[in-house]
Amino acid sequence: MKIWNRIKVKVLAFGITMSILPLASLGYLNVRTAEQDLLMSIQQRNTDLVKGIATDLGQLITGIEDKISTAGNIYGETLLQQDRESQEKFLYIFLRDIPAVEDLSLLNSRGIEVMRVSKREVITPQKLSQVDPKLLTQKGMVKHYLTADQRTMVSLIIPIKNRLTREIKGGFYVQVNLRSIMNRIITRYGNQKGAIFVVNRDGKLIAHEDFSQVLRQTPVSSSLAVRQFMEGKENAGRIPLRYVSFTGEEVLGVYAPIKQLGWAAVVEIPVREAYRPVAALSIKFLIGTILVVVLVVIISILFALRFTKPIETLEQGAKRVAAGELNLVLPKTTDDEIGQLVDAFNFMTQQIKSKSAELIQTEKMAALGLLAAGVAHEINNPLATVSAYAEDLLERIDQEDIEELYRSGELAKYLQVICKQTERGKKITGSLLNFARQPAGHMMDINLNELLEDTLALVNHRIKQLGIQIDKKLAVNLPVVKGDLSQLQQVLLNLICNALDAMETTGGRLKLITEKGQKSIVVKIIDTGTGIAREELKKVFDPFYTTKPLGKGTGLGLSICYGIVKEMKGDIQISSELGRGTTVTVILPIDNMTGWKEGDEHEGTD
Repeated sequence: MKIWNRIKVKVLAFGITMSILPLASLGYLNVRTAEQDLLMSIQQRNTDLVKGIATDLGQLITGIEDKISTAGNIYGETLLQQDRESQEKFLYIFLRDIPAVEDLSLLNSRGIEVMRVSKREVITPQKLSQVDPKLLTQKGMVKHYLTADQRTMVSLIIPIKNRLTREIKGGFYVQVNLRSIMNRIITRYGNQKGAIFVVNRDGKLIAHEDFSQVLRQTPVSSSLAVRQFMEGKENAGRIPLRYVSFTGEEVLGVYAPIKQLGWAAVVEIPVREAYRPVAALSIKFLIGTILVVVLVVIISILFALRFTKPIETLEQGAKRVAAGELNLVLPKTTDDEIGQLVDAFNFMTQQIKSKSAELIQTEKMAALGLLAAGVAHEINNPLATVSAYAEDLLERIDQEDIEELYRSGELAKYLQVICKQTERGKKITGSLLNFARQPAGHMMDINLNELLEDTLALVNHRIKQLGIQIDKKLAVNLPVVKGDLSQLQQVLLNLICNALDAMETTGGRLKLITEKGQKSIVVKIIDTGTGIAREELKKVFDPFYTTKPLGKGTGLGLSICYGIVKEMKGDIQISSELGRGTTVTVILPIDNMTGWKEGDEHEGTD
């Protein structure tokens, strides 16, 4: 039987499948749900992050503007009229209080610097310059640039107006170090597993947490978030995008515009970092699944073994009964349906055993009917001899002196013949009685050579009628076998009768052989009859199958022989060739080798 056809494998496969499939499905759904929830969380976090960065950056710049603008509204006109020393002190206050401001200039209405202070150099009057007066008409950022010493700067113009007429009297020209502002932003937001940078409307990199990117002026417009900002898709900043960044790495990116400056803050987080919690969850789920699968497999195996063990016992029991072991009684281990099935099986086995015994006896009686005429003839011969000798002896006693007959030995000769013929008749009737006896299942030591001789005596008359020549090659001192004498004789009689039937029309030779195997005794019954076709050989042990003409056989003989031999733990084999004859081999186990000598055998021909 193929392994996948076994009920144990099916139960095991069903248990594992029905345990793992829901678990795997539920786990997959949970992982997918967790992935979606994580993505939404990342989207929300990144959106909040980039908006916070944009807001803070804009507020830092506008905060500088507002602080200086407020002072300008209050003190601006007065400051323009004061001396240079007072102007310098006033400007240094802002330079000290606003760390991001590196240069601060005071402009008159024509855009000429009247005073400038710097954190990096001493400003002499010769270094003062002029800006475009038109810039004084606007407030806010006018440009951003990179200094010779690689500082990113933003220039702010804050006009000074008359509080009544709103006429422009001058202004402040402020140089703000953008890197300083970005450092404050990164300090606050830079713990993310990604990159924070700022671009202008042209997609040019203005600030980056990795300042070397700014120094190299790395092109970043290939990033989808930057392109969408350049294209004016203001709403795109609400949803993180998945794309390949300018770094060549797949990222989740989002941007938010800095409206005060016309810039945009961009946050890009590598997908591998964003999905790291999902990967960790998947690994945990996989480990958990493996552990559960191992546990389920162990439980399923134990359950399958417990569930299928009684069924396998039934299967093996059925095979043993089919092989002829009719005394088998299966143990009942459960009270469920399988236990009831075991009870039914044991009852069925007992019924089969009972019917088998009846069938054997019926077949035996049928054989007796067929043997009756031959046996009667065999008994009649010794009886006729006994009768003739007895009559002759009576006549001589009447005519002669009995003392003389005794002294001459004639009386003894007559009596010896009568005794011999009587013993012959007794042997024939004894064999017939032994064969006809109802089987009692009594196991005893059996000498197969003697049993063969007794069986031949039952069919001797038929052998003579058919003119069959008997060749015997019987091993001497053959070990005994354990078995039921009556049943084993029925096997031999059935096989010999089948051989005689095969030679009924052609005559021939019947060869009987006994020999010792390694742990068995082998009996061979060989005929030179009609033989059996190859396609019919595999069916000869089937009940009710026969190759004999209608009315010549029931088809039960070989089936019964097979059952009897199998019950004795033996085997029966048939080889045949159509038109050449048949060889039947009966193999019976032996336990006692006493009395066996290698090569001991005797041959005989009748």
